[in-house]
Amino acid sequence: MEQLEAMGRNWESRDEEELRNRIVKLRGLYDWPALVGAINACPGQTSGTVSGSHASSSATGLKLLDLFNLLDMHLQSGHGFRGEDGMFLPYQRVLGARGALGLLIQSMFYVDWHVRARSNADLKHHYDFGLELGRRMQIRGQRLADGVRPETFEEREFVLGDVTVLSMNWDPIGLWAQILANRRLNRASNVPHVGSPARRMQLYHDLGYFIAGPRVEKDHLDIMD
Repeated sequence: MEQLEAMGRNWESRDEEELRNRIVKLRGLYDWPALVGAINACPGQTSGTVSGSHASSSATGLKLLDLFNLLDMHLQSGHGFRGEDGMFLPYQRVLGARGALGLLIQSMFYVDWHVRARSNADLKHHYDFGLELGRRMQIRGQRLADGVRPETFEEREFVLGDVTVLSMNWDPIGLWAQILANRRLNRASNVPHVGSPARRMQLYHDLGYFIAGPRVEKDHLDIMD
């Protein structure tokens, strides 16, 4: 009953049968029992076992990389595997275990982000670095723009600059702080002007990969302001 009530608060339909079908679908996409079985079958899990709700205090041998490798190896081969308890996990349940693992990690980072975002001091060093990096790019942009032809502003050297940021899979905070820093520098009264006629020089992000996420509303941009 609790699951139906929770699903009713987070799903567009109020029909009980549709809500039950949605619950079943989500259980397949994010298969927690299958993830528990995969953890217990993981080669690194040598001291203790994980139950459906908790891990024993001695279950310290598990390495997250080993767990990802175990799941991805079987997903790539299209085959399932048998866990420590003898339960066989077919391909579809391995896929659900992989989904549950991703959801669990994302949830941890989501909670951690909101906890840290309440204290600007935790993020200030990212923001301050973003400001310094942005000012450096402004100085270089002005230097490149001095006495050049108008078409220079469309050349790769000027557009991309000389700074590349390598971000790991779970490192969005630095990139977000840089976006906020660029926003502040772009709106400053002393923003540099280049070209003839003079135009405001703007800093922006050229992301090398797609980032999926919800629409960012204006009220959510002022974390560091």
